[in-house]
Order: sequence, then C-alpha cells, then structure tokens
Amino acid sequence: MAACGEKPMSVDMGPNEWTIREWFVDGFEPYAEFCEFATGLLAVIPMVFGLPAGDVSEEECQCKGDPACLFRLSWQSDDEASRIEFLEMRTRLLETRLSQVHDMIEDLATNERYEDVLRGIVGSSQRAVGAGGALLALEARTAGCRSIYAHGLTEAEADSLAEDVLSGGNPRQEVCTVEVVSARRRYGVLAVEGQGGVFAPHLEGALTTYARLAAATLDSADALESARREANTANVLLALSSSLAEVETTDEVVLRVAQAVPALIDCDRVALLLYDIDRGDPSDRSLRLMASSGYPDDVVSVLRSTPFDTSRCSDAVVQKGMVSKFPSDFGTVASIIAPIHSADCVIGYMVVGVTRDPERLDITPHLADRMKGLAAQASISISNALLVDQIRHQAVHDPLTGLPNRSLLLDRAEQMLARARRSHTPVAALFIDLDGFKDINDTLGHSVGDQVLKEVAVRLAAAMRASDSVGRLGGDEFVVLVDGCTDATTPEVIAGRLLSILRVPFETEGAAGPLTVGASIGIAAGLRPSAADLLRDADVALYRAKSQGKDCFAVFGP
Repeated sequence: MAACGEKPMSVDMGPNEWTIREWFVDGFEPYAEFCEFATGLLAVIPMVFGLPAGDVSEEECQCKGDPACLFRLSWQSDDEASRIEFLEMRTRLLETRLSQVHDMIEDLATNERYEDVLRGIVGSSQRAVGAGGALLALEARTAGCRSIYAHGLTEAEADSLAEDVLSGGNPRQEVCTVEVVSARRRYGVLAVEGQGGVFAPHLEGALTTYARLAAATLDSADALESARREANTANVLLALSSSLAEVETTDEVVLRVAQAVPALIDCDRVALLLYDIDRGDPSDRSLRLMASSGYPDDVVSVLRSTPFDTSRCSDAVVQKGMVSKFPSDFGTVASIIAPIHSADCVIGYMVVGVTRDPERLDITPHLADRMKGLAAQASISISNALLVDQIRHQAVHDPLTGLPNRSLLLDRAEQMLARARRSHTPVAALFIDLDGFKDINDTLGHSVGDQVLKEVAVRLAAAMRASDSVGRLGGDEFVVLVDGCTDATTPEVIAGRLLSILRVPFETEGAAGPLTVGASIGIAAGLRPSAADLLRDADVALYRAKSQGKDCFAVFGP
C-alpha cells in the first residue's frame, strides 16, 4: 500500500523530468503489480497539462529489496509536433464520444420501445466513463412502482444503490450521480460506480450528457403515451357516440356507457345509478342501479333491489370513497363517483370501483377529467334518451291521467284479439262513462273535475290485473280491456266491481264535501274483426246502459 513517509515523494529534476518515490508502509508486503499500475498512471501526468504521455522507468524497486520504488518520468517539450499529436489524440477521443452520443440519439429516434433505449443509455454510460457498474433509478411514475435499469450490477446491488440515490442521502464515495431532469419534470438519477473507488472529476460531464439523453427519452415516452391515450380516448368516445346514436331506450344507453368506461379508466367495476324518473323532486326519489359492469350476477341482483343512500354524494367535485352502498363486502376496495346532470339537475351518478390496488383510483387531474368527461357524455346521452322516452310516452298516453290514450288502446286491443284467435281465449272491452261529470265541471270548475278524473284512473288501474289494460279516450270516457276472461272474471263480474269502486265518494280540494260520481258501462265480449269494431260495440252497449237509467252496465247484442 503506497503511503507518504518522511522522505519526499517527488523531486523536480529539470524542465522535462521528475523522479517520484513511493513505498509500502510497514505491515504491507510490496507486490510487482503495483509497480506496473504506478508506471501506467504516472505516464499520463503530462497529459493533464496538454502534453503527450511521458516515458516512465523504474530505477529502484522495493520488491527487489530497495527501501522504496523510484520512478523517473520524462516528457517531451511543448513543441508543435507534440502539441499536434496531443490534439489529434484528443480529437479521436472526442469523435469516439460524439459517435457514441450520435448512436444513442439515433436509437432514441428510431426505437419505439423506450425501455430498450434506456437500457442502451445505461450500458453506454458505463462504457464511456469506464465504470464498474451503471444504474438509472426512476422515481415512481405510478403508485407503488419504481423503475430500475442497471448494467454491470447484480439485482441486489442495483436495488441497494437505487435506494441510496433516490432517498436524497449522500451516495457512497465511489459513486458518481447526476440528476435525470428535463424542462417538464425530474425523472430520477443516473449513477455509475467506480472500480476501486477511482473517479476522474471530468467524467461527470460525460455522465450528464447521458442523463440528458435519458430525460429526452422519457419525455418522448410520456408524449407518446399521452398521444396514444388521447387517441384511445377519442376512439372510444367516438365509438360510444356512434353506438348511442343507434340505441332507442334509456336502458340501452346506460348499458352502453357502463360497458365503455373500463376502456378509458383503469377500473374493475362500473355502476350507473339513476333516480326514478317520475317521482318529483330528486330529494324525494330513490336512486337505483340501472346498469353495471364487472359485478357478479348475485351482487347485481342485490344492488338492483337496494335503494342507495346519496347523503355522501357531491355534485360539485369528483371525490374518492364517497359511495357507502358499495362496501368491501362486495369486494370493492376503492371507488370514485361523478354526478350525471340533466338541465342543471342531478339525475344519477356514475360509480367506478376497483377490487385491488386502491391507489389505481388516486385522484389526479387526468383521472378527474376523464370521469367528468364520461359523466358529461352519459348526461347528454341519457338526457336525450329520456327526452325520446318522454315524447314517445306523451304520444300514446293521456297527459292528465298517464293512462294509455286511444292510439295505444287500439294497438293493445289488436294484439289482444290476435292472441285470442290463436289461443281461443275469451276477451272483452268495457266502455265506461261517468254519470253527472259535466255538472262537476260546470259547478266546481275543471280543476276539481281533473282531480276526479285522476282518482278514477287510479281506482280503475288498481282494480284490474297486470295483463289487462286501462285507458282514457278523452273527457270522462275510459276503456278497460280484459285479456282472458274466466268464470271468476267474466265481463259482467268485472263491470259490477268497477261500478262499486266508482260509487265510493271522492275527496277533492275545492269541493265543500265528498263528491259522489256514478258510471255507466257498456260491454263487448268475444272476437271482432278489428279493435275498432270491438270498441264500437262497447260504445253501443254504453248507450243502452245510459238509456236504462245509468249507474249500471249493459252487454252488447247484435
């Protein structure tokens, strides 16, 4: 081991010559390999001053019994020839480094796999500075993930070194580090580990060049990934918009939206919750599952039958952990929610959940924008579907009572007659007209009359089976279609029951007391050539009932 003693280590012997004395301290055995190493190292000393390499001779050697190793270093004068030789050698060195950098840039420009480029940069940086090993340690780009690229190091050595350089502490003395940073962000650290702890300070400049190449590669990778992500988003949204243009019902719309969400957001489950449409103010309506993706069938059955508590749902921002009705019992470990609006009113919510790695739903500007964009797409599509549903409903339903109108009744009657012809099932139509209703309108006003009509519709609908149809033709005229009469449900029995129901007084606002309203009913039973014929015969029977004193029914006969 070379060390200084009391004797001088170097003596200036002239303008072009030095003698250098080195020796091993007591306790260390001299060895010939050190002399060879020292000879090579001393020869490059003149190059530090821009001169050609010197000539070194060993005049004394401690391995041969001398008290020390004496080296004589001589070099040429700073003449033009030696300067040219030095500059030519320096130029060749710079050309070699430039060629390496050029190759790395070309690889960066042509290789779409940025991981391969980064591995090449790490390997080149190791060779360029003559390091024992090189490491590129990147900060976590996604939650729970740290990227490490190493060359010349074992996996354990790479992990240990990465921990050191990323922790912000002082790296070991034999390690040289530079920041991998661009104008966009800091990515991590590029580090090289010297052989034997020897590092030339000027090598940091070369390492910085490779760190800049790594930063440029990562910038390009981020830009490419962002472009691909945006292109995928555009394609998915375009496909969603195209598919939504083809669907006709609200149920189909919410199902298409639920199926499209996983293509845009890294999630395992999607649920679309909508308020019941026809129940007034949102605060008085129940929120129910309308469409889902990723849930087991048995869980979907439970969720569809369970009203949801929306007390923790906010229509202002997208937040994490807001859905109390999607607990861990169903396997959801994290969820986020976005409101679905229609005409400045919240009509439902889009819920996105994961069953593993809850950090996947950490709120970032990118994730929040996607959630809001999907919710906006759902809002527009569902609002349009609801509008179409409303228009369709209004086209075939009475606006006052909500019962089927003449058009829908005729269609249902045609279907009923077609089924009766195939199955030979008895059917009937009951034509109902309220007795004395004109007097209510004339004396108490149309507001009271409308209340009576609504209550009549409720009573008639409640008295009939789900397979039967109740409709309003207009004014105080109602029709009941009986699909499949039995001995217990003959048209006459049904007419008698309806008359009893309508004799019960009506409680209305604006009247001094309960109102009593009777009714007359005409019955047409059996097959007819058309629905119009069936209703016509029931109408004829109605006039027979009216002529018999009202508050009764009559059956059509030829």
